[in-house]
Amino acid sequence: MRDLLALPDLADVPVVAHDDDLDRAVGDVRVLDRARLAAAPGEPPPHGVVGGLAVVDCADGAPGALAGTDVDVALRAAARQRAHALVAVGAPRLPEATRVLALRLGVPLLALPRARATSAISEMMLQVRSPRVRHAEVVCAVADRLGRAPREPTAVLDIVANALQGVVQLQLGNRILHAARSRPHDPAADPGATTVPTVVPLGEVPAPFTDVINGRGTAVLPIRTPDQGSGQLVLVAANRRGGPAWRSMALDALTVAQHPVAAWLGFERLSEERRRHAASAVLDEIAAAGGQLSAQALALALQLGWQPRGWHLALFVRPVSDAPLDLGEMAALEEELRSAGLPVEGLVPRAGGAAGWMTAASSDGLPTVAATVRGVRAAIAELTRRGEPGDVVVGVGSPQSGADGLLRGIEDARRSALLASPHPGKDRVRAHAGHSVERVLASWSGDDLARREAAALIGPVAGTPSEETLRTYLDLMCSVSATAARLGVHRNTVMNRLRRVQDDLRLDLADPATRLALQLALRTAPSTAPSTAPSERR
Repeated sequence: MRDLLALPDLADVPVVAHDDDLDRAVGDVRVLDRARLAAAPGEPPPHGVVGGLAVVDCADGAPGALAGTDVDVALRAAARQRAHALVAVGAPRLPEATRVLALRLGVPLLALPRARATSAISEMMLQVRSPRVRHAEVVCAVADRLGRAPREPTAVLDIVANALQGVVQLQLGNRILHAARSRPHDPAADPGATTVPTVVPLGEVPAPFTDVINGRGTAVLPIRTPDQGSGQLVLVAANRRGGPAWRSMALDALTVAQHPVAAWLGFERLSEERRRHAASAVLDEIAAAGGQLSAQALALALQLGWQPRGWHLALFVRPVSDAPLDLGEMAALEEELRSAGLPVEGLVPRAGGAAGWMTAASSDGLPTVAATVRGVRAAIAELTRRGEPGDVVVGVGSPQSGADGLLRGIEDARRSALLASPHPGKDRVRAHAGHSVERVLASWSGDDLARREAAALIGPVAGTPSEETLRTYLDLMCSVSATAARLGVHRNTVMNRLRRVQDDLRLDLADPATRLALQLALRTAPSTAPSTAPSERR
């Protein structure tokens, strides 16, 4: 029954009774003899409709037609023959008593407008008697229209949605990128009754499948693309009335549609990558010219939609891991930043992360630094809530003007990002705060060579209780007693560990320069030492 109600001529036809009782296999479609029903309402129908769909003409004024209230006669006839549903063609407004009777008899009742009765009945008969023909017709029609249509996802999804009489969407992780829904036959009907784009909760989809999700017949097809980025890309088709046949047909239609969608996505990815690299090249050219804007750099900047001579407030996004940000992660973060009210220019790949900024004609036109920090926190929180990769820290610079100011603002933001912490409970977003001890340390620890040297220096004790002891000892001004109290161990244990550190690192902790180098190295390399176990405190 669900497959029949998903047909184009029945997609927006309401089920007057038993809308939740449609999982019935229909064996045939029979048109009841309306004249015989009117003449002998108590006799069984002349043609058996056991396990089938009964159709009766109820239009007032038609020769031999039933009156509106006499749909009850057809309902009782359908119930006697154990029909799976009754379709009343051209019925006037049905009274509540008729709906109650349909509920009592257990017969789903549909009211079909006369204007589409002929085509609807033909479609139902074709679906029931030759389902493979109907399946092939729809899939071939999709393939034919896609061969003659533009390849943008919106156009592709629109073609498939109208062929399936449902909603079709391109979903990345838990985010809908594009969606289309079928156009209703009756413009006055509620177009969202069966075709509302809704995020389908999916984990990793290893293969195509069909199921009933959120009460809707659903077909899901993963799209394999190189360097897919954050989240999994899937095509989804759904219809509240879609049964097993509709779901199978929808999956085949999605299979036809996936090729133009994947081709478009590949083209868009290449174009986006080219645009971002061009933007990075413009920043490099401005930097090479000492912050001056050559005619060529100005032309490229304007071509990218920049306003280099305005006021800028920069952001710098730094991934926590060593892996660079991919295009999918940058695009997802850009979208969330804009949703948070921050009109950030497209993120531009830079050494150690990506830079973005907001531009206005004057500093008054820019968001405040505090509002920017709040917006960035909200964007990261939303990415985390959706389960998308958000393992980044962000620095916010200070407002600057001109092309040279843009570079200064990006550098301010980069240094601020070095102060942000990815650890739980810590602040992932930091703003520029002028010169400070933290910024001096961040400038040193942000150097790639310094990080490598720091990791090599403390490598032999990294991740051991000795590292934690050394870190605490240096932070507490080299007091053995204070270190033992902080760690909850005996002072002899502290001394033994410090001797082991000197042996492993081949260094003398009595040397002030050595202690300074070790403290800087420990601040640069995050602690990997486990918490001291109770057994180690004795």
